[in-house]
Amino acid sequence: MSAYQRSYTELIQSCRDNTNEQTTDAFSDALIARFVNRAKDRVWNEVRRAQQDYFLKSLASTAGSQTLLGQTYAASSLQITAGATELTLPHDLVAIKYLEAITSGYETVKFRHVDLAEAEFRRLREITTNSTPTEFVWDVINERTFIFAPTSDTVLDTRLFYFFKIGDLVSGDTLQMPPPLDHGVEAYATSELLLGDYAPEAAAWEQKGRSWVSEFLGATFRQSTDPVIVESADAFAG
Repeated sequence: MSAYQRSYTELIQSCRDNTNEQTTDAFSDALIARFVNRAKDRVWNEVRRAQQDYFLKSLASTAGSQTLLGQTYAASSLQITAGATELTLPHDLVAIKYLEAITSGYETVKFRHVDLAEAEFRRLREITTNSTPTEFVWDVINERTFIFAPTSDTVLDTRLFYFFKIGDLVSGDTLQMPPPLDHGVEAYATSELLLGDYAPEAAAWEQKGRSWVSEFLGATFRQSTDPVIVESADAFAG
């Protein structure tokens, strides 16, 4: 837990403070938690649209067993094995940023996104002989299936950089967002609570949430020394 991250308990209490409801008579903790998680998803969506690499993480095929969104994931699923044509992606993946080979001597191997229906992809999939890897083309099908071509004659460990979905908060969790986005989550959740109670203050809290997010995006730049380059849409949204 980072010192600046708000906890589940803190967010619940903040919503109680905002609505002046310190007991569960009007709002149960479970009800507040549902609205907090809806608000968290809303802020996440708004920040993701800014395309400044928030909610980006990396995972190597050598990282062992992981717990992602409450499910066990074997990071070895990202390893390219001889003759294979598919990888299984992490449960919390939303979009792929970049994939690289990390096996010694093969760091220059490239991974290039090509639509599965393109002639180049179809041609490479028709090759039946494993070859020394230099470049793979890839696409994503279904929810978490990464397909690639051609097949390799060498086992390669990889590192995946990807945008992740934040799981719903439960007791003991912390919000995986940089400050002051936690205030946006708090405000949106408060607005939902008050809206359900037909309170006119709901609109004011809605505006507070928008202000927190917009001020964060306006004041924060992930990089300031290099130009932002718009690239082709290689990412996959599940």
